[in-house]
Amino acid sequence: MKSLSSRTKHDVEIPLVFHTEDWGVGILATLEKTPRPKTLSSALAYLKKHPRHSCVIAYAGADCIQRTDRLLLIPYWMLLG
Repeated sequence: MKSLSSRTKHDVEIPLVFHTEDWGVGILATLEKTPRPKTLSSALAYLKKHPRHSCVIAYAGADCIQRTDRLLLIPYWMLLG
């Protein structure tokens, strides 16, 4: 397993990516209670570039939300603790 960052065609950065030859997951973080449209667009651009990957957005909300089959929003405190 490798970790790195990724940039999409429009220079959107996914700061943390874990991947193997078969799968990967990109992680974005925001302090917003509701992720901004730009954050969601960044995640969707990453998923379009990497069709076998998933994406997690760590955010300041209270609930885990599955936006698509490959996009998940998780409260950041759940990752810390």
